[in-house]
Amino acid sequence: MFERAVDEFGRLDILVNNAGIQLDAAFEDLTFEQWQRVMDVNLTGPFLCCQEAVRLFKKQGIDPALSCAAGKILYITLFVDGGMTLYPGFETGG
Repeated sequence: MFERAVDEFGRLDILVNNAGIQLDAAFEDLTFEQWQRVMDVNLTGPFLCCQEAVRLFKKQGIDPALSCAAGKILYITLFVDGGMTLYPGFETGG
């Protein structure tokens, strides 16, 4: 994914983490597999993307014509009212 972006645009300047899922279930009924799927999408995915983005940002260095930073990372989260047991806590990693 990152290689394709660099091939297409020449560099990576920003990462937008906008993936997230919710699985509505009462806490006591949530299976480990459901929990793991939410963790993989909502935490592990953004973690791995951030790692790769930072590697690219450091490799590219700062282009003062674009920004005073080597790159930027933006997280988008969602709060849903009613019945939700998992997603809101992901802003802080749990």
